Amino acid sequence: IILTIVMTPLLITAVIDTWPQVDQSGDDGLVAWGEDVLQRPLLPNAAILADSEKIAPLYYLQQAEGMRPDLDIMVLPDEATYRNELDQRIANGQAVYLARFLPGLQGIYHLRSVGPLTEVSTTPMTTLPTTAVATDLTYNHLDLIGYNLEPEAITLYWQTPNPQSQISNEPLYVYLRWQDGEPFIPTGQHPANNSYPTNAFKEDEIVSDYHLLPQPISPTAQTLALQVALAPGFTPANALEWQTLTMVDVSPTQDLDLQRPLRAQVGTSLLTGIDYPVQIRPQTPLPVIVSGYGDPVEIRLKNEDSRLIDAESSIVNLQSPIFYTQELEMVEGNGRYNLIAPYANAQCGWLRQGIDGCVLGEIEISGVPLPDGAVNFDDKIALLNIDISTTVLQPNDQLPLTLQWQGLAPLDQDYTIFIQILDANDRIVGQIDSWPLQGTFPTSQWTPGQTVTDPYTIQLSGDLPAGDYRLIVGWYLLADLRRLPVLNEEGVPIDDKIVLPGLIAK
Repeated sequence: IILTIVMTPLLITAVIDTWPQVDQSGDDGLVAWGEDVLQRPLLPNAAILADSEKIAPLYYLQQAEGMRPDLDIMVLPDEATYRNELDQRIANGQAVYLARFLPGLQGIYHLRSVGPLTEVSTTPMTTLPTTAVATDLTYNHLDLIGYNLEPEAITLYWQTPNPQSQISNEPLYVYLRWQDGEPFIPTGQHPANNSYPTNAFKEDEIVSDYHLLPQPISPTAQTLALQVALAPGFTPANALEWQTLTMVDVSPTQDLDLQRPLRAQVGTSLLTGIDYPVQIRPQTPLPVIVSGYGDPVEIRLKNEDSRLIDAESSIVNLQSPIFYTQELEMVEGNGRYNLIAPYANAQCGWLRQGIDGCVLGEIEISGVPLPDGAVNFDDKIALLNIDISTTVLQPNDQLPLTLQWQGLAPLDQDYTIFIQILDANDRIVGQIDSWPLQGTFPTSQWTPGQTVTDPYTIQLSGDLPAGDYRLIVGWYLLADLRRLPVLNEEGVPIDDKIVLPGLIAK
């Protein structure tokens, strides 16, 4: 095992990306999310189409707290029903906002962020809001003309250049970071809550683009540059061309409210809390956040036979209080392991007798190795095979195919498969979004190592000109619209889908 300690004032960002549900003390944050949504300047008598998770706080706040009684807030059974409902309400002149992902809207509607909601409209925004701070940053094919900064979020305002011919055919993704740190989302994301590819923007259209700002862990107050880049998805961080948007005053971290409180005196340090995933797959890095006072403390893994696993460490001193992360490279074997601070005469609790090392927590390593030749979706799901019946497409025909999956680790969330057939101009001519086995076998019911044979029949468009086509397959989570990245052999994200070329229409 190799243990490294990363010490920068921007430590929290990478951990948030890898492991978003740090605080599980009871409040999942959805009520605060709902209050934020309903306090936004939503148009009167509008509709909000939500998913099964987001409907609960919105409905509660509307019915119990009386917030925005004029809004129609609903959850629907499937994507076809959502689409029909959206089209009908917009045709009737009603404003519609999405609190869930709905594919295939670009090119038909204009999309823009209203906080965490996505507004769907038949008309583009062409005037910068008076509340926005104007700026004049120019990127490849797009201009960043303004922003609205909130305590924990920012809305960017992008505008297409004039003439429209300058717009890139390749969608460009938005990247943000704190000064010289890692991108908040290493793979980038589409504007407007990851729903509106830049190559769908219209001439002179202004697109509002909302992003949460993860707060950096810092023992002191500081002023940091908020930097923005625009590039193809999965561009390596060191290849991004960053521009500073504004300077932000960051308060010192006061209380991390970590999942596991501690009262451990280890060497010259007092540890007050720790957070870490309680389960992880073999050979997967384990992120740990630690809070306390004094100097950072080396943490090791101890397996069931009480043998300390050797580790190398690099410790950088910080002034108290301390907030830092450690990343442990995992072992291959499954089992339960203790996280310990192996120091002599450590006091592991209030008025406890000194012992050799404090147990700070326990993790379970469980899962299966990646099969040879498989496509790795975020160390969670492997794609073993795509069996497609034909490579020749016919208008109004149906294309049967079968995907074979394997669960790599225990999954506590239900991911949605997306399957699309695209022409040479990225036009979708066939699409399915579904849980596995026509919705009957969600990923939260899978067990590690289990293989799932998953058949589909894709209805093709009647408008199918002769030419080359390709199939793309991937996964996303409805709750936050994030796609599972495809990882290479080094565990680096390289895409958010698998692409199968070679389809043809004659």
